[in-house]
Amino acid sequence: MKKKLNIENNFVIGHVGRFDVQKNHNSIIDILFSITKVREDAVLLLVGDGPLKEEIEKKVDELGLSENVMFLGVQPDIAALLSSMDVFLFPSLYEGLPVTLIEAQANGLPCVVSDTVTSESKITDCVNFFPLNEPSEKWAEKVVESAKKEHCPNTYSSIASAGYDIESNAHWLESFYLKAAHEKEKKE
Repeated sequence: MKKKLNIENNFVIGHVGRFDVQKNHNSIIDILFSITKVREDAVLLLVGDGPLKEEIEKKVDELGLSENVMFLGVQPDIAALLSSMDVFLFPSLYEGLPVTLIEAQANGLPCVVSDTVTSESKITDCVNFFPLNEPSEKWAEKVVESAKKEHCPNTYSSIASAGYDIESNAHWLESFYLKAAHEKEKKE
């Protein structure tokens, strides 16, 4: 994927999320701006679409970051994009249980996440919660520091034990429907 995107020699930061207030794209761009002061090779992959996309594109242009940001829109293969990232950045203002954060952990990707995101989303040691109210320069330091660590190995068992294994979920769902069908037959 890095080759396809022509970012083989870059420090790749990524975010997957709808361009909406809660995802805090303004801060993502501020953090990138701070990162580029120490890592000129930094590239930010923004995956998603939404009502604030044009506003964020304008901010990127105004800060002179057009060469550092790739707006990828909605993509079918998130796993491949996550594999091309060195760190996953998620400074949301608020969240429930963000599926993209689970996917990033399953990929073994170091994740820098705001402390406003629910703690239940931390399934592996890949997640580093960071105070949302810290300045972008501190966030930038945390992102660069997190990326220096190796990807989190062997995340499968943690992900599966948290209930995110497709095979066990498929078996459970099959049992659920078979039991429901059997109960319905008994009533008829």
